[in-house]
Amino acid sequence: MFGHSAGGQILHRFALLYPNSKADKILASNAGTYTFLDHKTKFPFGIKNTRINTKWLKKSFKKNLILFLGELDNKTETRGRMLRSKTVDKQGVSRIDRGRNFYKFSETFASKTNANYNWKLVEIQKVGHDYKKMAKAAGKYLYEK
Repeated sequence: MFGHSAGGQILHRFALLYPNSKADKILASNAGTYTFLDHKTKFPFGIKNTRINTKWLKKSFKKNLILFLGELDNKTETRGRMLRSKTVDKQGVSRIDRGRNFYKFSETFASKTNANYNWKLVEIQKVGHDYKKMAKAAGKYLYEK
């Protein structure tokens, strides 16, 4: 599965919320916001008031979720709509910062709970918030290995 921007937001949440799905590889590309594994922050930016617990997350971490980030999807990128608020800006001020922070936060959480962590972070060089270039890179990533 591949989703860019809002599609990336949907797919990383899909990996979190549906760990028993039959999806093999999930590429969440250049998401604008993430659902951090934070029980103090309400969904969709955290997991407060959801049914997600550590056992659930251990299943989610087994999924092949690939955070696909364009290295130029930074604070100077003008394409796409960036949600800004006090809550969401805690994730970072650019899509690449938010993606990197989500990955690191999740990796640390998995390590603390002794979970198998299959998620990956892949940064695509010289690409910003460009769905065509990200989709082309996703095709290469999935089918040229």
